[in-house]
Amino acid sequence: MVQAIRSHWQEYLIEAAGLGTFMVAAGVVVTLLESSLLPVHSLLSN
Repeated sequence: MVQAIRSHWQEYLIEAAGLGTFMVAAGVVVTLLESSLLPVHSLLSN
């Protein structure tokens, strides 16, 4: 297992960066859609 981590650490780092980017983007989108203080919320109907 240690050998796999040593030989594939770059792929694991890329995977972590992609997951982190997705989580931040998902949080921003949900905040924009659900915040009643922002105009996007009033533009969308139920």
